[in-house]
Amino acid sequence: MSISWQAIVVAIAVAVGVIAGSAMIASSGDSLKREPLGPIDSRRSQDTVEYTVEEGATAADVAKDLEILGVIRSARQFESLVRLMGVGNNLSAGRHIFNLNSSASEVVDDLLVRQGPAQIEVVFPEGIRIEEMGEILQERGIGLAEQFIFAADNAQLPPGLAASLPPAELLPEGQRLQGYLFPAKYFVAVDSEPADLVRRMIEEMNERFDADLREKAAERGLTVHEVLTLASIVEREAVLDEERALIAGVFFNRLEAGDLIGADPTTQFAVSLNPDSVKEWG
Repeated sequence: MSISWQAIVVAIAVAVGVIAGSAMIASSGDSLKREPLGPIDSRRSQDTVEYTVEEGATAADVAKDLEILGVIRSARQFESLVRLMGVGNNLSAGRHIFNLNSSASEVVDDLLVRQGPAQIEVVFPEGIRIEEMGEILQERGIGLAEQFIFAADNAQLPPGLAASLPPAELLPEGQRLQGYLFPAKYFVAVDSEPADLVRRMIEEMNERFDADLREKAAERGLTVHEVLTLASIVEREAVLDEERALIAGVFFNRLEAGDLIGADPTTQFAVSLNPDSVKEWG
């Protein structure tokens, strides 16, 4: 069944007012698809709910569960919509993921397609440390933070990124690839291996920090490791996007003058490794 055909069925149902036998629909076509059947309250588009349709479950069973989960408003009207669309016997058993801002027709579409392993949207803000990434994953229900840190510490870098990486013995345990995992939005399977995500993040960094940028860095006398370290400090220091260039310029000028960089994130990083080290600075 095509989406366009389903839309026609919904429109016809609204026009003739046939819902739940002979009950009239006191709403427009848009409200049929969104208001009575849609989410209970307004949520961000990235909020999702995972739900498993059991083998042999009826449209009524599924509708009741989805109402309880907050995916739809009215189980009764949703069940009627499924029946009118003629797909009550085509609901796919298995795991499904619903966006909490989905319309009723989108929820029906999702129920007709069996999905693979549940995908969770994970956002890593710029400037965060590897251990903080691990905490985000753990909070989202994707493994343990320690597993991600271990995977990051034992990952292999492409030659272009690894060229200037300091020897492992010069870096604190678990901190080898700080700055090398590209911060962005990722969709991660709940049963994925931490090493797989680390590999994706490294590949993304390798693509973004390409040969041209590495050449420009070399022209300024900076290694890949130095650029990524400085970039991480700038990202942590900046509040607004437009501040980044100014902050980077200030830090670079200090380095060229032989001065200390004087950035709060460097102190935060030291304290994260050893909380007692703050005593050294009073």
